[in-house]
Amino acid sequence: GSRGREVNAATFDPTGDIIVSGDAQGIRVGLTRGGEPHLLLSSDRDMDNLAVSPDGRWIASEANAEDYAIRLWPMPDLEKPPLHTLSREKLLAKLKSLTNLRAVRNENSSTGWKIEIGPSPAWEEVPTW
Repeated sequence: GSRGREVNAATFDPTGDIIVSGDAQGIRVGLTRGGEPHLLLSSDRDMDNLAVSPDGRWIASEANAEDYAIRLWPMPDLEKPPLHTLSREKLLAKLKSLTNLRAVRNENSSTGWKIEIGPSPAWEEVPTW
């Protein structure tokens, strides 16, 4: 169900197996057969159009904001659980696999933290979107 969310735009992928919708929180991508949708967070509150690429690998969103922004999103792996449903430990492990930047404590910093750049920005395990 919509759980009280107002859907601004919706579309299906070329196979009709995936539904993509946009609301004030972002873009939701899920299988038409059911299950928890993946949430792609967006600052665009007024999405006018959504489209899925013919190969099903990309989602395009158009927002009728001041900048008329068009954004591209990689299609999430819908066979895996959405990130927002993962335990804290699994979420941190997933996020660490996608970046070489780390926030580390630093008592000399005004915020108490600093950003540390780790080795090679290349992914050890290349994600499949």
